[in-house]
Amino acid sequence: MKKKWRRFKKNLTSSFFDLSPKSLRDFILRNKVFLDYSPPPNLKYKLAETKSEMEQAYRLLYQAYVASGSMKPNSTGLRATPYHALPSTSMLIATIDGVVVATVSIFRLSAFGLPISKIYDINSFFKKGRRVAEISSLCVSDIYKNDHRTLLFGLLKFLYEYSVSFFGIDVKLIVIKPFRRHFYESMLSFEILEDRIVHNYEFSNGATVIDRKSVV
Repeated sequence: MKKKWRRFKKNLTSSFFDLSPKSLRDFILRNKVFLDYSPPPNLKYKLAETKSEMEQAYRLLYQAYVASGSMKPNSTGLRATPYHALPSTSMLIATIDGVVVATVSIFRLSAFGLPISKIYDINSFFKKGRRVAEISSLCVSDIYKNDHRTLLFGLLKFLYEYSVSFFGIDVKLIVIKPFRRHFYESMLSFEILEDRIVHNYEFSNGATVIDRKSVV
């Protein structure tokens, strides 16, 4: 019942924002965010480097993806995609006292391409000589749900600095569920690549409804 109620509220909120002027939508969403500018000293953002850090991040992703229906349960209790095994992938994490509490991954271009390329033609970006990466596997632990915004925005700031400073990435692509589009547009200045919803996205349990966005 709670799950259905949360889904109903999300759909209702999304419908309201769909009908609202962008200026009003931006005002409402931006004024809902209050960040703690004095985070605890034991909070750290870093690149996942050890086996323990990676396993913790994979377990965190598994719990979130299974709970949202974006992944079917498995015996490992981990979500690790083939892209995570590539040297072109960077997994960033937030830790508190050494425990992983948030994570996000940067998939840079490799021989496997990018997951988004299976549903959208991104060749135009490469023709313009831009460096492209896909941002994926973003998750914050439910244990810190009251601190989601502080953890999330800190991690996204680290993501931006890391991707630009080390790899010169100037186009970041993401695939998200439709009801999250307003957050990414208003808070992070993402732009819609194509106003189209894709069903049965195989990278996310073959049934999740998603759309694509880009930051340039």
